[in-house]
Amino acid sequence: VGGRLQNALTTANTITGRGYTNDNLIGTIANAATIQVNDGYGQYKYTAMFGRIAYNWENKYIINLNGRRDGSSGFAPGKQFGNFGSVGVSWNLSEEEWMKRMLPSWISFIKIRGSFGITGGDGIGDYQYLARWSAASMLPYNTVRPFTLSQPVNQVYHWQSNKQLAGALEFALWDNRINVSATLQRGIARDQLTQFPTPLYSGFRNVTANHPAKIGNLTRGLAVDAVLIRRKDFEWQAGFNIGNFSNKLL
Repeated sequence: VGGRLQNALTTANTITGRGYTNDNLIGTIANAATIQVNDGYGQYKYTAMFGRIAYNWENKYIINLNGRRDGSSGFAPGKQFGNFGSVGVSWNLSEEEWMKRMLPSWISFIKIRGSFGITGGDGIGDYQYLARWSAASMLPYNTVRPFTLSQPVNQVYHWQSNKQLAGALEFALWDNRINVSATLQRGIARDQLTQFPTPLYSGFRNVTANHPAKIGNLTRGLAVDAVLIRRKDFEWQAGFNIGNFSNKLL
């Protein structure tokens, strides 16, 4: 069982001078024809609680359970928390007595494993769900500095979700001199946090939102490791792997 607390505070001040009449005057900002001052402030808070339970029964059946609850200040109240987790299982067939009687002597190990998990993401920046106002791009009117809306409001976006389903077959030959692993992994990404395009007549080109698209990927892999020569004072190992990855808009 574990937890995490994070609080990041960022402040910035920028002063820009333009329109110097002579290069000899650029040593001081006061000599600039126009001076622009910008400042920024941001606070990001993150919290999480997580736990893991693993069980190994006679080195035959192994299970791993993971669960976590994450909270981020990047979301509006009511959308700040998300629940994620995973489960993984494996079966060492070569430890089964009935399998030992069936396997030929040159197969020293064989295992099947699989897993399913859900992860999330909050990489959207701070205060994207608030109506923020700015006077940076506005000129004074009748000595009054007007403010304008600097970003559109969306308070319903939430944690994005990535699901992964994986399976593998592993086996070893000739007293573990050759190890082979074949894997197949399927992933689904949905509710991805992105800048979603909006009509220009709304006043903005895009808005932070969960994209409705669902993207699937499929990964196939094969890895082989072998000990070609094993002597008292010399050992030669070789490895080979190959993979295939495909992405598809579902």
